[in-house]
Amino acid sequence: STYCSDKNLDFSSKPELKAYVATGYDKTTGTIWLTRVKDVPANTGFLLMGDPDTYDIPVKEGVSDSYYENLFKGTLTSMKLQATDGANTNYYLSNGSYGVGFYKPSSDGVSLGANRAYLSVPTDIQAVGAAGGTETILEVGFDPKSKARLLELQEQQAALVKELEEVDKNIETLENQKKVRRSLPVEKEQTLSQFLSRKTEITEQTNQMTEEINDLEKRLRELKVVGKVNASGTVFAGSKIYVRDEKDEVKADCKSVTFYYENGFVRRGKFDPSQAANDIKAPDGYSSN
Repeated sequence: STYCSDKNLDFSSKPELKAYVATGYDKTTGTIWLTRVKDVPANTGFLLMGDPDTYDIPVKEGVSDSYYENLFKGTLTSMKLQATDGANTNYYLSNGSYGVGFYKPSSDGVSLGANRAYLSVPTDIQAVGAAGGTETILEVGFDPKSKARLLELQEQQAALVKELEEVDKNIETLENQKKVRRSLPVEKEQTLSQFLSRKTEITEQTNQMTEEINDLEKRLRELKVVGKVNASGTVFAGSKIYVRDEKDEVKADCKSVTFYYENGFVRRGKFDPSQAANDIKAPDGYSSN
């Protein structure tokens, strides 16, 4: 979701809710460069990422110490957003025909609610990131929701496998006692029955997880959009370029470069512009709510 407040907001105590300003835009790939911020000055437009919920964000009194070069423009009142504004082209967040992303308004414009934000992008822009080593993150050809779910399932499955090992040991101990004594006391017989039931539950759960894990791994392997980042101007130090799930952290400013995925790594090559897009795809994992 996009947001704009008339108060200075402090997200430092809310790690589960992330705020981003837009510090750059690659016109050739239609990609936004986002920088995560924790101190958001009043009247700043920004993008929010987090689980759907109601959040209580602390307000900072006085004048904010932060200032950002930000392509998001905030509005405290509802407005009619036009496709262009002087030398800039505007985009609004929506779940449109190409999924969640930033779309250019039609010739009639589009209604934008109060306390929202929109992208206002210069028609000709070449710089990527922000000067001064500010952390800037770009993701292309990457599905973080699937990746996060895969890691979650793998952790849960590992815990179940460990539990199953303990259950099997307990079952073996009780069954051996039963063989020697020909029978077990009522309480131990009940305990054995519970262990056997739990073993069945764990087996079913791990089988279901294995199926989902296989599906997720297949999806991540078969991502059709491998992704390229083409920068005709400067890519500033502090930019983190993710292509699929691999990262290239830019340590020093570089110019006229293309970042691309090859053999499990993010590589750099000469600038290779592609056709400019009319709409901008939102980073995977974002909602248009």
